[in-house]
Amino acid sequence: MAHGVASRVARGMAATPRTFVATILAVVVAIVAFGVAAMIPSLFAAFLAAVAVGVAPGFFWARLLVPTRDLYVRLAFSVALSFALVPAFAVFLAKVFGSGVTLPIAVAAPSLVFVAGLAASIAFGRAENEKDVPLSKVSAPLSGYALALFVPAVGMALLAFFGIVPAAPTLLPIAILIAFAAATHAVTPRREDDELPPSGEPRREVDETPPSGESRREVDETPPSGGAWREADGTSPSGQTISGEPPSDGSREDHGTPPRKTPTSGGPLSGEPRGKTGGSSLRGTSTSDEPSSGGAWRDDSGDGAPPRKRSWDAMRSPGFGIVRAMLFPVVFGFVLLRYYLGVALHDWPYLRGGDLYSHAVMTNRMMDEGEILPYLVYPPGFHTMTAILARITNLDPLELFPLLIPAVMALPALALYALATKLWGWPYGVAAAAMSGLALGSTYSYFDIAMYPNVAAAQFLLPMAVAALVFSYANPTPRSAVLVALLGASVVLFHPVGSLYTAALLGAAGIIFLPYLLLKAYRERPENGMKKEPRGFGNPLAEALRRVRGQFVGRKGAGKGESGNPPDARLPTPHSLESRRISGKFLRTAAALFGAFAMLGVLAVAYAWETYDLPGIVGGFVGGSQTGSGGYAVASAVGTQGWLPLEHFLDSITAPILWLGLLGAFLLLFTKNDGTPSLLSRHTLLLWAVILFVGSRTALSGFPVRFERDLGIPLALLAAFALGALVKSLVAFRAGGKTTLATAAVAVALVAVLFGAQIFQSFERATEAPADYLMTPEISEAGAWLRSHNEGGNIIVGPHQNQVASRAMLAMGDYSALQSFTPSRISYDRDLPPHGPEPMWDVLRAINYPTEERTARILDEYDVRYVVFYKRFDPGTSWGSTAPVEWWRNYEASPELYDTAFENEGVVIFEPREGVRAGFDPSEKNTF
Repeated sequence: MAHGVASRVARGMAATPRTFVATILAVVVAIVAFGVAAMIPSLFAAFLAAVAVGVAPGFFWARLLVPTRDLYVRLAFSVALSFALVPAFAVFLAKVFGSGVTLPIAVAAPSLVFVAGLAASIAFGRAENEKDVPLSKVSAPLSGYALALFVPAVGMALLAFFGIVPAAPTLLPIAILIAFAAATHAVTPRREDDELPPSGEPRREVDETPPSGESRREVDETPPSGGAWREADGTSPSGQTISGEPPSDGSREDHGTPPRKTPTSGGPLSGEPRGKTGGSSLRGTSTSDEPSSGGAWRDDSGDGAPPRKRSWDAMRSPGFGIVRAMLFPVVFGFVLLRYYLGVALHDWPYLRGGDLYSHAVMTNRMMDEGEILPYLVYPPGFHTMTAILARITNLDPLELFPLLIPAVMALPALALYALATKLWGWPYGVAAAAMSGLALGSTYSYFDIAMYPNVAAAQFLLPMAVAALVFSYANPTPRSAVLVALLGASVVLFHPVGSLYTAALLGAAGIIFLPYLLLKAYRERPENGMKKEPRGFGNPLAEALRRVRGQFVGRKGAGKGESGNPPDARLPTPHSLESRRISGKFLRTAAALFGAFAMLGVLAVAYAWETYDLPGIVGGFVGGSQTGSGGYAVASAVGTQGWLPLEHFLDSITAPILWLGLLGAFLLLFTKNDGTPSLLSRHTLLLWAVILFVGSRTALSGFPVRFERDLGIPLALLAAFALGALVKSLVAFRAGGKTTLATAAVAVALVAVLFGAQIFQSFERATEAPADYLMTPEISEAGAWLRSHNEGGNIIVGPHQNQVASRAMLAMGDYSALQSFTPSRISYDRDLPPHGPEPMWDVLRAINYPTEERTARILDEYDVRYVVFYKRFDPGTSWGSTAPVEWWRNYEASPELYDTAFENEGVVIFEPREGVRAGFDPSEKNTF
C-alpha cells in the first residue's frame, strides 16, 4: 500500500512539473537572497517589473508562433519576443509623441504588445501543438580508434589547464588529434543501430525517414511478402494495435519520427516465423521486454541475445519526469548564482565595468530625449528596455543595473537550451545551458567590463533567431517566417556588432540554402525524376477515379479493374505522388525562408534608418561626400583593432568548451544525413562558428576581439553535441569490448575533470573582487551633488587614460556631454562621439588653460555649468595604481574666475563665475 501511495504521489509530481519548477526557483532565489539581504526590497520590485516587461508581453506571441510543449523553450521565446517587440513599440510611441520614454509610454508599450499577442492568439489560434521531436539524430558513440586519439588530446588540454605544460605549444597538436579522432569516427564501419534516434527513442526496424516527416524515395511502398504494414504509433492501417508496441498516448516521451510505414514481418529480424497478415497481433514486431507469443525473447540485433532495458521504459517512470522537470531549473539557478555572487559580495550598490556608465548615460537620454544621439551612434533597444524598467520601478539606471543585469547575463544559457533542445533533445539543451552558463568565459568577461547590449544581442537574441530558423526548417509556415523576421531584426535594434553577425550568417544562409532548396525541388518533380508523372495528375475527376479504382486493389486480379483490363495509365503512381509531395516540401521551405529574410530585411532597415543615418550613408557613397554619423562610426572601427593570439581562446572561451566544441564541429560535419531540415540546421551552426572564427582573425571585421568572445556561444552548443557522443560511448549497449569501454571511461573522466575544474574556477572568479571596479564613496558623493544641482547645460570632467572617469560623472549627474579624452585617445579615433573631434579638443584646451579668453568662449559656447576634477583615486579601484593629473590646481589658483562649488577628498567641482561666460544667455537652449 505504501508503495502504491508513493507511486501515485511520484506520478502526480511528474504530471505537474510547474509546481516543482516553482519550488526549485524559490530555493535558488532563497540561496541568492541570503547573500543579498540589502538588495531584497529593490530586487523584488525589479524582478516583478522585469517579468511584466521582459517576459509576459511575449507569452502569447510565443504561443502563436512557436510549436512547442516544452515549458522552458516557450519561456525562452517569450523573453526573446518581449525583447524584440517592447522596445520597438516604445521607440515608436516616443517618436509619435515627440518625447522621451515617459511613464505612460513605459506602461503602454508592454501592455500593447501583450494585448496584441493575446488578440492574435485568439484570432489565429496557437501554433500546432505537435510533440517536441528533435530535428536531428544525435551522433553515434565514438569508435574505439576515435577515443584512442581523443584521450591524449584531452590529456594535453588538462596539463595545459593546470599549468604543467605551456598552453601555446599544445594548441596545434590537440587540434590535430581531435580532427583525426572525428575523421576516424566518420570512416570506422559501424552497425546501423549504432546511430540512435534522438534522445533515446526506441529503435524501429526501418529508420530511414527524416524526423521532419520527409519521406525518402528509396523506401519501398510495397509490404514484404507475408507481412503487414504498421504505423509508428503501434497500429496497423486498419487501426489494430500491434502486440508489444508501446502506446503513443502521452504516457512516455515520444521523440520519434512522424508516423511512417514499417514492415512487421518476423524472420529476418527475430528469427521467428513470419506473422500472419491481417491478424490482431503480429509476431516479430514487439519492442517490449516481454517474450513474444512464440516464447523467444527478441532483441534489435536479431541475434537472440537477451534484451536490454529500453530507454523509453526509464523515460516513462515518474522519477524520470521529476528529474526532467527539475534539472534545467537547477542548472539555471547555478548560472544565476554565478552572476549574483560578485554583486552581493563586492559590487553593491554599484556594478563593475567601465561601460556601465555609458549605458547609464544612454538610458537617461532615452528617458529624457527618446534618442541616444549625439552621445554615441548606438541602437536604442537595450537602453529603451532599461528606461522602461527604470520608469516603472522609479529607480535610477545605476541603481537598476545591479538588480537585473546578472539575470541578463544568464539569458544565453536559456537561449542555448531552446536551440539544443530543438536540435537534439532536452538532455543536450541542459548540457548546452550548463556549458554556456557555468564554463564559458566570454559572457562573464562581458559582465566584468559591462558590455550588456552585446550579450543581449549576440549571445541571446541571435541564438534565438537561429532557433527560430531551425523551427522554420522543420515546419516551414508563415508563422515560422514571422518568428525568424522578428527575432533576427531585433538584433539590429540592440547592437551594431550583433547586427554584423546576423547579416553575415543569414546572408550566407540565404545565398547557399535558397538555391539548394529550389534545385532539390526541381529535381524531385516527377517530370524530372526517374518516372514521369501521368498527365491526369491534378484533375479532380482523375483523382476521384483513382479512389474508386483503389477499392479493387488487392482482389483477385489485383492491378486490374472489374473488366480485367489494366488500370488507367493516366492515374498517378505512388512514386509520382511522393515525389510531388517532397518537391512541394522543398518549395515551402524555400518560400518560408525567402519570406522570413525579406521581412527581416525590411524591419532591419526600419530599425537602422535613423540610428545609422542610412540616407546619409547611401547619399555619401553615391555622391562621394560625407556619409553621416553611421558611415563615420563604421570607418572609425574597420581596421583599427588587431586580433589576439590563438592561445587567448583559452582565456576568452575556456579550454573545455574550445576543445569539446571543436570535436563537436567535426562530428557534426561528418554526421550522416538524416533529412534536409537536419542538413540545413547542421550547416547553419557550422556557418555561424566559421563566420565568427574568421572575423576573430582579421582586423577588417572591425571587432576581432568581440568575434572571438562571441564564438564561445556556437562552440558551447557544439560542445554539448560532442559530450553526448562521449557519454553514449560509455553507456552504449555494445561497447566493442573491455578495451573500448575502458578508453571511453577514461575519456569521459578526463572531460569531467576538465569541466569540473573550469566550473570551480568560474565560481572562484565570481567570488573575487572585480578587477575593473571604478566607484568610490567620494566619487559617488560628488555625483549625487551634481544630480541635485543639475539645472541644464553641460559639465566638463578631467580626462583619465581609461576614458571612464568623465562618463561616470556624466551618468551620475544625469548629463550626456561633454565627453573628455586624452590626446592619444582622440587621435586613435575609435568609438568616439559622432560629432567629430573638435569638441573633445576644446575640452582639453579649457582644462589646460583656464584663464585664456578662448576658454571663456568654450565655456560659453557649450553652456558649461561645472568643471569637475579628480584629486585622487581609491587604491581599491582599477584607477588606484595611478594619480590624476593635477589640472585642478590651475582652477584653484584663479578664484576670481571660478568658485569651488564642491570638494571632498577625492573630487573637486568648480563653477565658472558670471564674468567668465559673459556672452551666455540662459534663455537660449543649447542643442549640443
